[in-house]
Amino acid sequence: MYTQYYKELSPEVRTCQQIACSSCVSAFPIASSDSPAVAQGRRLKFFFAGDSLLHEPVYKDAENEDGAFDFGRQLDSLLDIVKDYDLAYYNQETILGGKELGLSGYPRFNSPQEFGEYMVSKGFNLVSTANNHCFDLGIAGINASSAFWSRFDQVLVAGTYATEEESRLIPSFTVKGVRVALMAYTYGTNNTEPKNDWQVNIYLGHEEEMLARVRQASEENDVVIVAMHWGLEYTHEVHEEQRKLARRLALIPMSWLLLSGLTAFLYFTLWATSSPRRLASTAAPD
Repeated sequence: MYTQYYKELSPEVRTCQQIACSSCVSAFPIASSDSPAVAQGRRLKFFFAGDSLLHEPVYKDAENEDGAFDFGRQLDSLLDIVKDYDLAYYNQETILGGKELGLSGYPRFNSPQEFGEYMVSKGFNLVSTANNHCFDLGIAGINASSAFWSRFDQVLVAGTYATEEESRLIPSFTVKGVRVALMAYTYGTNNTEPKNDWQVNIYLGHEEEMLARVRQASEENDVVIVAMHWGLEYTHEVHEEQRKLARRLALIPMSWLLLSGLTAFLYFTLWATSSPRRLASTAAPD
C-alpha cells in the first residue's frame, strides 16, 4: 500500500517526505541538565531530520539539462530555516558515490554527491552514514562516501569508514563552547555484509562494545549524540530489545539519542531517568 502511495507522489513531495514529513524535524536546547556546559549557561539549538533516501525519480527531477543537479527547487522552502540552528542532523541513507559509480535507485542505491553538497550548504553539520543501505555498493561505496565527506571539515560524519584507523576516532567539534560528539550505528546492512567489522558500525552482536565507546565519548565531550538506525520494517511498535538498549544508552551521562527507524510511523519518546535524556525518533520511507 505504501509503495503505491509513494509512486503517486510528485518528486518534490517524495523528497520532502523523505527528508521531513515522515521524520521528526524539531529543535531544542541540546545539552542535558547536568552538563558543565549548561551549568555555565551555554545552550545550543538543534534541528534534526530523518533519512535521506534518494529514489531515482527524486534525483532525476533535480537534474538539469546540462547534467548538473539542483535540489534547491525541491527543498529550499523546507530547509531554509536550518541556518538558524547551531546543530543540524540528518541520516544520509543512500551512498553518495556520484556518477563515477553509476547512479541508481532501489534496491541498491547510489546518489549524486551534489545532494550532500546541497545539505551542507543549507547548514547540516551532523551526518550519520550508518543504515541498512550503507553497504549497497560494497567497499567501493564506503570509500567513495568517505572521500566525499572528508572534504567538509566542519561536518561530523559517523557510521561508515574507509580505514580501521578512521573507525577508531570519535568525531567531535566545539560549538559555542560546547564539545559535541556524534556516534552512529545500524542494526545491519541488508543482504550485503562488510568484510571487516570496522567498516560499518553495526550494533547487533556488538552492544557492549558500542556502550563502552559511548561511555568513552561521554567522558571526553559535553554532549554525545548517538544515532541508532533500527526497528522492524512496516511496523508501528517499538520492540522490547530496542527499549532495553535505549535505556542503557540513555543512562550514560551526556548521551542524547536519535532513534532512526525503518519504514514506520513517527514516534517521539521522552524517558525520564535520574538525569533526564531526550530521545527523538525519526523515520522515513525505505
